[in-house]
Amino acid sequence: MAKIEATFVFNPIMDQFIRPALESLYKYTPIEFRVVVVDQTKNGIGEQIKDLADLIIRPRRNLGFAKSMNEGIIHGLHWGSEYVVAANDDILCISKKWWPGILEQFERYQEMMAVCPASVMEPGWGYGLNDDGWVPGNKCPDWGVDVGANIWPKKPDGTAMTKEEAMTEEGYDYLLEHRKGHIEGFAGWFVVGKREMWEKVGLYDERFVPGGAEDYELCHRIYLAGGRASATLGSFIWHEWTKSRHAMANHPEEFLQTGRHSFQDCNALFEHSLDGANSPIFPPRENELFGNKRKRRNSGIFVDDIK
Repeated sequence: MAKIEATFVFNPIMDQFIRPALESLYKYTPIEFRVVVVDQTKNGIGEQIKDLADLIIRPRRNLGFAKSMNEGIIHGLHWGSEYVVAANDDILCISKKWWPGILEQFERYQEMMAVCPASVMEPGWGYGLNDDGWVPGNKCPDWGVDVGANIWPKKPDGTAMTKEEAMTEEGYDYLLEHRKGHIEGFAGWFVVGKREMWEKVGLYDERFVPGGAEDYELCHRIYLAGGRASATLGSFIWHEWTKSRHAMANHPEEFLQTGRHSFQDCNALFEHSLDGANSPIFPPRENELFGNKRKRRNSGIFVDDIK
């Protein structure tokens, strides 16, 4: 059997994004890979994607992002995948250069345990932009143009690059030249993790329900283990950002329920300690105890019962 380079795990709670995401994955990812879909939609999408998924897991409730990802990740590890990818479904691969760009980041920094691609469009809240405009004291970065509550890449003529332009070969090449380097740490919407990372650092902590902050908690554990994580500007994927979260908040009756209390408090799981580490989640700060180094309060991760 061929060696599996990557297993991609998706956990949709809506039915509109997953098939286009999988079609783009097959079109633009010319490697040996497998696909696991943890189907958390209310009515089930198995018939829509059975030709594109190697394994479809259908739980009786919304397991939340962390637990549903874990249920898929363990299969990728069991199959011997070199990388296991925890992927949002509201994404589109747009160039065959995206995967080589991820591998280049791993090769450049041997201590990198997990790498995310960059998003063509970035949410404005990371830069001080919201639906009401800019937070006083903040402004649009030089590389971008604010459109609504998001930041889009700025073209040479000063206008914003469109989605359609980003999906052309010329547009993608411009993105690669437009900004260089990487961003330390990540927002975990497309986490490409080495199998050693998932095995050594561990999977997601399943107390995070329904979603949010489980990526930050995992990121800090990577640094505690002596590794690093980053979002590379050498690889781009289209991401719709928070569509599922907003839809679930506004129309909860259309989704499977979690049956669990909501939890997103990453800070509560760590404590200041000389034996801890700094990371993009808890960066060095002189006014914090031990320079803001933090370690987990308890070893191991919380595992939620499947029922």
